[in-house]
Amino acid sequence: MWARIKFKLSNKEGFFHNISILLFCNVAVNVIGLFTNMYIARTLQPEGYGEYGVVISWASILQIVSSLGIQQVAIRSIAQNRDASRYYFRISMIARFLGFAATCMLFGIYYKLFIDKPIFILLVILAQTLMTSVWDGIQNVAFGMQRMEYTGYINVIGQALLLGVYILLPHDYINLYNVIIIALILGGLKDVCYYIKCQKENMFRDDNSSVMVMGKKEVWSIIKESFPFYILAIFTLFTTQFPVLFLEKNAGASEVAYFNTANKLMVPMSMMLSTIMVALFPNLAKDASSNPIQFLAKIRKILAIVVPIGVVLCCLISLFRNEVVYIIYGEAYKSTGLVMSTQCW
Repeated sequence: MWARIKFKLSNKEGFFHNISILLFCNVAVNVIGLFTNMYIARTLQPEGYGEYGVVISWASILQIVSSLGIQQVAIRSIAQNRDASRYYFRISMIARFLGFAATCMLFGIYYKLFIDKPIFILLVILAQTLMTSVWDGIQNVAFGMQRMEYTGYINVIGQALLLGVYILLPHDYINLYNVIIIALILGGLKDVCYYIKCQKENMFRDDNSSVMVMGKKEVWSIIKESFPFYILAIFTLFTTQFPVLFLEKNAGASEVAYFNTANKLMVPMSMMLSTIMVALFPNLAKDASSNPIQFLAKIRKILAIVVPIGVVLCCLISLFRNEVVYIIYGEAYKSTGLVMSTQCW
């Protein structure tokens, strides 16, 4: 039995290896991220931290809108045809950049007409959107090849560096603009390191892509195929990011801070559930086309495990919400507990 477990954990393209690495790295990232957000939240206070949250929310919205729902289709295509991974990477990035260009133009007009903030904030939002899109495009290749450990390792190192820079920076320099600029610089470095590592590991393959056409028809085909995922992602924004903008416009930046700190405290639960799904997706994509019976059996097992875990975690969050908030964020964020108990369910 132990030999079988050891084999599953050592198989770099296997589900157990990927889920264990992703869970470990995501735990590390979120523990470090918790300290990072705690430091920023206490330093900027609810007003400044709320403004920071609005910038991040706009960048998240634009990233999802500009991505056109490409992620799942790209991962599935690469998982089913690994020898053409570079082809699917290129065609998905073309689609992403087309979506990014259209989104930039529309958001620029909206920002000019309806948002009374400096042009610097607009540029920051667009830069963050672009870097996240590039990261996702590279990550699609790694996930499609079922090599997920590099995502985890780079995220851990990047988050640790971010926290280190914030701590070493003189306290007087911790303001909204500097916090954003530092995060952008490290985000760009992460993209470069990720691409170089995937290139060295031969994840970008050309064996079959030389005979594949890359034109308008093929780009439109992947966009059309991604449309159901795109619609789902857009509707998800109504429960994740649009509430932040609604709060900022109708209540103020402090309320945004309460909402975002509640989200950060629920990260352990959402991280575990999303990591399971992310690690399973390439494996399920292969089974869906090659072994439908095994595919359905895995879906049943996943539901039987995930639903009870989610209920237990929600109960724990509801019971200890106020104690956790006071310990981590302090008196200034006392309204976060009620928000957190509502959100988790």
